[in-house]
Amino acid sequence: MARYPFHLHLLGHSPDSLLSDNVARDTYFRCYVIHGTHDVLETENVAFNATGNCFYVEDGVEENNTVSHNLAAYVKPIGKPAAGGGQDGEIVREDVNAGGLGSGQRKQPADATAAGFYFSNTYNIIVGNVASGGWSGFGFPGLPTPIGVFKNDTTVEPRSRPFGKFYGNTAHSSGAYWSSGGCIYVGGVLSYDGTALKYMSGREARNTRLEPEQGYKAWEGTQAWMRFENTLLYACNKGLLHWGSRVDIDRVEFHDIGRSVTLFGEAWLGNAIVNGVSGNEDIGMSDIHHDGFQFYDINVKSVVTDTEFRNFEKSNCRYTTLPGNTNWAQNDIVCSWDVAGGASVSAHNNIIWSGLYHSDEFKPQQISAVNNIKYTNVPKSQYVSLKVAETGASRFFNFIDFDGSATGEGRPTIVGSNQEWWHVCDDCRLEPTWNVWLCPKQPAGFPEREVAHIEVLTPDITVTNGGIQKPGSCLPKGADKAGDWSACDVGYVALWGHGPDHGDELRSSPITSNAGITGITGSGWFMALDGGAPKRVTLNPSQVPNGVKLRFAMTYPKGTTFTVTGKHVWNSALDLTYDLATDLADLWANPNTKYFFDGTNFFMMLRKHFKIDDTGRHERSNTWVYDVDTVWTITVEASCTANGKGFCAVTHKVPAWGDGCPVTAVPATLVPTAIPTDTPTLVPTDVPTSVPTMVPTSVPTNVPTNIPTDV
Repeated sequence: MARYPFHLHLLGHSPDSLLSDNVARDTYFRCYVIHGTHDVLETENVAFNATGNCFYVEDGVEENNTVSHNLAAYVKPIGKPAAGGGQDGEIVREDVNAGGLGSGQRKQPADATAAGFYFSNTYNIIVGNVASGGWSGFGFPGLPTPIGVFKNDTTVEPRSRPFGKFYGNTAHSSGAYWSSGGCIYVGGVLSYDGTALKYMSGREARNTRLEPEQGYKAWEGTQAWMRFENTLLYACNKGLLHWGSRVDIDRVEFHDIGRSVTLFGEAWLGNAIVNGVSGNEDIGMSDIHHDGFQFYDINVKSVVTDTEFRNFEKSNCRYTTLPGNTNWAQNDIVCSWDVAGGASVSAHNNIIWSGLYHSDEFKPQQISAVNNIKYTNVPKSQYVSLKVAETGASRFFNFIDFDGSATGEGRPTIVGSNQEWWHVCDDCRLEPTWNVWLCPKQPAGFPEREVAHIEVLTPDITVTNGGIQKPGSCLPKGADKAGDWSACDVGYVALWGHGPDHGDELRSSPITSNAGITGITGSGWFMALDGGAPKRVTLNPSQVPNGVKLRFAMTYPKGTTFTVTGKHVWNSALDLTYDLATDLADLWANPNTKYFFDGTNFFMMLRKHFKIDDTGRHERSNTWVYDVDTVWTITVEASCTANGKGFCAVTHKVPAWGDGCPVTAVPATLVPTAIPTDTPTLVPTDVPTSVPTMVPTSVPTNVPTNIPTDV
């Protein structure tokens, strides 16, 4: 340790220090190191054939340094590169008895993911640098505390710090060591396990904030977004992988990349170019599959605006359809590069918009929105693809196309899965090529539609945390009921006005033991559980924005009476008991304080307490997704006689009509006289009126012929 070609060592604040115009070649350990030093300028340096993290900010306390216009090329990890399956990565530990130079042993375990530019603290100015090769080009591990000389420093939490600035940087030919690897990687955690360092290379969230004026507690600081600007990425497995709470990606170009980005938290991709296949055959990336953007399945708020996708045509690689599988959209294939070795990859065939489908536990809310999308040399068949599966992630897949540009509909459009549940009105249409329903967001003469999400909890039937995403028994494993819950169907949710009682088919979706229902507002929602009517059920309108009418119903035996209470998670002054309405008109006129039972169905307007501010949303470029919270729960307790499993015997009956579709002869008792006056109008905040000019406009012509195989 501490034997580096260039080392700015424990200088403290040193604004007059300059490290410039140097070359470090064939290094055994690192290149240019900033350690315990602040405010220095490190510019116009070159490194080639380096071992371990190259341009290196060491212990996590170093801030306000400028690292600009440097080149790092052909950077190699020390020892076995970190890989691992899924998002978990691998655990790498410090070799406390590490040998001398060239021993292949790691004193610093993050050298298993060596990057051209490594920052243990991102509150620095990073401008105009180029990274070629490496486990990643730019690596930003999360440090909960400083390490090394400063391990006892409690004044800074390195992983909570945003960028000072990240502007005009380029990375290429990296991210190939791991399935989730990227040219820019914000992830992993480097911490102490006893007295030795441990590095977990996979998914680890970071809550970026500006520190408060007095003292230092990251969670008390102002929320801050890690902002990547004017960046060029090409020939990468993934372009930018960010496992953090907040990120903005503005004016970025992606060329010849497996997937443009993987983003967590509150995320925005804007003013970007995503070029699936550039035509540069020397890169060797034209025969792999390319994803434009993959939406996540729960809580991740993704907004994509003002972005052009180019050259996403059907793949040229050898492929066959999955034998006996009819559930894939027609664009999904299996690409096999090493047939003799048995290696194959299940892949979306160069699709722009896709989602996760494997999980039932994690069900998407209204967390994905796009606006002002442009396609160049992209067949319409490649716009969207959904894998149909018996999971909540597939059944409740959705995103909002704010202007219709992403779907080609030419008007604001809600995209939902292939379930009839998303067929809210006859102005919606099924797009069979994509396996999704498309519904106008603003139906003529009716309230604007939104996508809402609720959690429904019934004792011993549904849970909010469970695990197995496979069909099977709904009973928990183990007598203590603390084991995993399987994801079998326990009932269905359906739109009012449809089903055998109304002369047509149910427009419904199964619901499972993993709680969560997502759908389009307007038409009423009817829930039917296989066991019957729940004697006790808790309803959590976790994403039903103020002003949205979400009418909800369940069937109960005639003569049932109810106790309905609302509870705030921390403000008991808002707790209330709902009153029985005289009829439906009375309920719709007083949705905040009443429920109704007509002898067959229990009715409520699901929403939070009217005094709760529910207008929060993640917004960029006049495009937004609403916040999700669990501060308000509604508990319904019924007087009916239940069996040993907590259900009352009923024959489910879907209500006759819901609000939101053009219909004739609407029953007068179902029509409210006016929208409640306590409903606020949602007004988007101001956004910039101009879009910055995209730069650079083309990929450099001197692209390496291939990703180094021996890196």
